[in-house]
Amino acid sequence: MAPKYGLSPEGFARFAPFHFVVNEDDRFVQIGSGLERCMHGVALGVRFGDVFRVTRPRASDALFPAYASAPANELVLVEALASGLVLRGQLYSSDGRCLIFSGTPWISSADRLTEFGLRLSDFPPSDPTLDILHLSQTDRMGFSDFQDLASSLKKQKDTIKRHYQELLKIRDRLAQQEKEARKLANVASLTTNAVEIADAQGRVEWVNASYEHMTGCTLDEVLGRPIGERLHCELEDGPLSESLAKLIRDGVAFKTEAKCPREGGDFYWLEVEALPVLDESGIPAHYILVAADISDRKREATTLLEAKREAERANRAKSDFLATLSHEIRTPMNGIMGMADLLMESELPAEQHAYVESVAVSSKALLKVINDVLDLSAIESGSIKIESEPFALSAVLDEVVEVLSYVSLEKGIELAACVDPKVPENFVGDAGRLRQVLLNLAGNAIKFTERGHAAIRVGLADVDASGATRLRFEIEDSGVGLEGVKVERLFESFTQANTSSSRRYSGMGLGLSISKRLV
Repeated sequence: MAPKYGLSPEGFARFAPFHFVVNEDDRFVQIGSGLERCMHGVALGVRFGDVFRVTRPRASDALFPAYASAPANELVLVEALASGLVLRGQLYSSDGRCLIFSGTPWISSADRLTEFGLRLSDFPPSDPTLDILHLSQTDRMGFSDFQDLASSLKKQKDTIKRHYQELLKIRDRLAQQEKEARKLANVASLTTNAVEIADAQGRVEWVNASYEHMTGCTLDEVLGRPIGERLHCELEDGPLSESLAKLIRDGVAFKTEAKCPREGGDFYWLEVEALPVLDESGIPAHYILVAADISDRKREATTLLEAKREAERANRAKSDFLATLSHEIRTPMNGIMGMADLLMESELPAEQHAYVESVAVSSKALLKVINDVLDLSAIESGSIKIESEPFALSAVLDEVVEVLSYVSLEKGIELAACVDPKVPENFVGDAGRLRQVLLNLAGNAIKFTERGHAAIRVGLADVDASGATRLRFEIEDSGVGLEGVKVERLFESFTQANTSSSRRYSGMGLGLSISKRLV
């Protein structure tokens, strides 16, 4: 029969897919399309008690006569005997001859949609269950995005570490080569390099075998010729011949690098050193020119520079990636937190309120992890800015104690901030970063303290000649303490004191590392 809403039975079935109508014999005379699709055994003529039972407000296997005169605004829960699906709705009496139930499925997890064969379109837009399902799906997406971010950061970290190790190897090779070059030069009297010796006028008197090999010229071919004539090299400030002429004219020694062409269009690099040999009266009697082929070293230096540039590009890419992820993750996360706060302020059943509160707590925890990762990245890249603004020390300490008081009270731990009377009230610095460091240190103390107290103590460290005051902050707690070996690892990134603590206490091990780098 048609309900008193001005709708036909077909229209009412589309508007309320999970409604049903029973007659005085407790048999179904009208069924919504959702029930026909999801509930096996529900059909016209079947008795209500064969497929359903009422669980609230009063348990019953029949609707007549128990609910024939039930108030229209009373919440009724109906449970399917076979599947356990619960329908939440209200009963309406039609002339005392029929009862109309209009409701929707009552579930708290998106996983149960598939279990019962339900669709999001089965829920009215105003149904709070739909909001909970959307929040559950969004929370899963946010966690998946965070896992992808963590994996990407690990890959980038491994790449940067690999490049850094390659840079260290190249540096070590360069240092070793320079050491060996000096050793060989001293031991072999520079015979491993091309050597020219000239008289006081700069005319060649002798060359070694390395010179002949480098230039392809014998001693007879260069004897009496100007020193360095066969080394066709260009220095940064002009031809090599000009620097040699200045050496002979003014006696000014020099050491430089020169680019020298080869036949076929190729070139090689020389490290050229020229100096006068003075007689007893301090007048140049001879000139020595030593030329060492440094082409390999220049190529390695070029490789080192390119590796450095590649590491810098990777670091910039990481920073850009984190900046983008900061916006893409923080924006929806703030939306989740805002919706969760609104839901907690609404009138929800206790169970649903607990679910929403769990979503809010998890969202805030995830946002803190994201902020810590972004802070660490900014510190490593050197892009973090420290402000210098006037602030009141007491205001900063009050805010820290206020934020941590909830956790300390919940654990039954006494929290206090003690300031030496000699400490001034007003300072200039970055109050936000100071607050962040104190929250990390004091919060860590509370986390690892089961009973007793935690305290923030502030005293004078020193006062310089200009009157500038340096403060000493101490965090004290009555917790379990640490062994000396573990203290050394305490401020490392992504590290806790031991693996058992990481399972017992939450956190990624970033707070203390960030605090140390900020200080």
